[in-house]
Amino acid sequence: MSRRNINNYDCELFDTDTCDALNMRSCKDCPVPGGDAGLIAADVALFESLLPGPGLAPLFETEHCRLCKGEKGERSGYAILDMGHEEPKRLQRRSRLLPKGVTGFLVPLQFACCRACRRRLLLLSYLPLFGAVLLTALAVLYASNDVIAMRLRGVAPTFPLYMVGGAMLLGYLAGLGLAWILRRRLNAVMFVNALEHPAAQAMTEKGWFPVLSGRRAKLVFTKKRIDKGLGTAPKAQ
Repeated sequence: MSRRNINNYDCELFDTDTCDALNMRSCKDCPVPGGDAGLIAADVALFESLLPGPGLAPLFETEHCRLCKGEKGERSGYAILDMGHEEPKRLQRRSRLLPKGVTGFLVPLQFACCRACRRRLLLLSYLPLFGAVLLTALAVLYASNDVIAMRLRGVAPTFPLYMVGGAMLLGYLAGLGLAWILRRRLNAVMFVNALEHPAAQAMTEKGWFPVLSGRRAKLVFTKKRIDKGLGTAPKAQ
């Protein structure tokens, strides 16, 4: 096997599909030495049975965006969503960070992403914060005028503080509303919620769930994809 530093000819899994699926950078990174090769091979086979038919490679092995609908933009990076599964049971580990408390398999779902989709998703994410900051700044500027501040304190000594707090809340809610409107419009041209992507839907039907997310998937954007571990191997070695 010429890929990377895979040169342990004595390994039970050397030059096998299991070794390819593990996709380690070198034998030093591999969990097989010191472990049960047969059990690891069984886990990998189980993992692959839980993936959608074509696997995950088509999501990142492309020069075009996989979040676009219709005409595809050129890939400029990757949008990564961590997915967990409760199998195999023996690999379950408890963590306060995981929504279901336990997970067996953990795999990065890596979507090729264009600049436009990345910009749209970041805008949706930051709109509530922008709204809160903008209205808070305007309220502070308004209340900093001596004449206006005196009139406000005439209503109540703490009224300026309440006004600034109210402006912050109003700005945040306004940002949420704008994001909701924009999200509905963008749904026509892209998968705003990555969990609605056919590949993600196929995985959730097999028991996968997004890690560290609420109703919508939390995407992390990178220029370089993750290229080590289960679910990161290309279609052909």
